[in-house]
Parts: sequence; structure tokens; C-alpha cells
Amino acid sequence: MKIPLVLPSTEHAWLFKLMQPIKAILQVKENLQTDLGREPTDSEIAEATNIDASELWKNLEVGRATRNKLIKHNLRLVLFVMNKYFQDFANGSRFQDLCQAGVEGLITAIDDLNLIGSSVPFGLEYIRVEIQKAKLELLFELQRMPTDEEIIESRTVT
Repeated sequence: MKIPLVLPSTEHAWLFKLMQPIKAILQVKENLQTDLGREPTDSEIAEATNIDASELWKNLEVGRATRNKLIKHNLRLVLFVMNKYFQDFANGSRFQDLCQAGVEGLITAIDDLNLIGSSVPFGLEYIRVEIQKAKLELLFELQRMPTDEEIIESRTVT
């Protein structure tokens, strides 16, 4: 798979704006689930958000597609962080597997960010922290520097 180019900041900003309705819907869904003690139906979510079910479905689909595009077009950031901060693992035989922790950080950054225009610096930090967390957890557990195989096993990456 060829990794697509990183998007320009204007397109990032536009995509983050497109994601705002789904973030609000998912927050309402989470609140309803807590209140009801079960998974809310689409009609209950639509009623709580004051939109009809077809509009709800459309917003969810646009949000998912937007999120996927942001993830896909920011995969180069994971490679950048791996090469800059984790060179000892960058040339390992399981490099792709180790990038999974970075991708988890990227996804967290995209899901958590509300600040449009500051996505790249925060995204880099989320990625770096997620990879570092995997290393540190094992460092304390094993009382030595973990191998790449041990990090992969701890993150249950295949």
C-alpha cells in the first residue's frame, strides 16, 4: 500500500469541521447509553439530537468517512515519529507491527482534537506518547529495555 500525501492545513481544517456533528452525536449516544443502561436505538439518538433518522445516518457516514480520510492521510506522521524518536526500532524486522502503536496514537489524536489548525503538532505528540507508553510499560515490567517482539506482544499487534 502506498501511503498518501499529508493533506494541506486548509483541508485538515475543513475535515475537522465535518467531524464535529459526529462528535456531538457520539457524545449524545454515550450519555443516552449511561442513562438508559443499554445501547440506544437510532430513533432515540435522533430524537435526542433533534434530527430525523436519515439525517443522523448521513451525519454518521460523513463523519466515519472523514475520520478514515484523516487517518489515511496522516500515516506519514507515524513514520516520521518512528524514524525521529525511535530509530532503535525503525530498522527492525517488525517495523510495520511496531507502527501500530503509533497508529493508535494517531487515531486518538484525531478523535480527541477539537482545535482546528493545531492537528499536526498535537498528532505528533499523541503518536510519540503512545509508542513511548508501550516501551515504558514493558521497561518497568521486565526491568530492562524491551525487545521489539516484546512490545508487539504487549500491544497485541499482529
